[in-house]
Amino acid sequence: MKLVTLTVAAIAVCAAACASKPVPTARVASAEAAVRAANEVGAQSVPDAQMHLKMANDQLSHARQLIKDGDYEEAEWYLARAQSDGDAAVGLTREAQQRAAAQQAVNRVREMQMSMGK
Repeated sequence: MKLVTLTVAAIAVCAAACASKPVPTARVASAEAAVRAANEVGAQSVPDAQMHLKMANDQLSHARQLIKDGDYEEAEWYLARAQSDGDAAVGLTREAQQRAAAQQAVNRVREMQMSMGK
């Protein structure tokens, strides 16, 4: 009898714990913002960033399905990964843009030096 009572109590505690986990709306917003930022800076045009952007979109999509299914804890993990990959895509894109700008500056200096006869 004690075993049945303990089992029922354990199930009730687990059900209450699962039910008390709120929908991770703040995490969804953060992940969506990271993906949106990556798109806005042009991550699609930088191969490494494009890969992270795709992973972020895939993870965000999977998290949305998990939320629909009520698995908020697992969804939070995917949302964290989506945000991280979105942020990585932004960083890689900005790095590529800065490298391109630096190379253009070097090219302009070389052109000026050549035109001055150096």
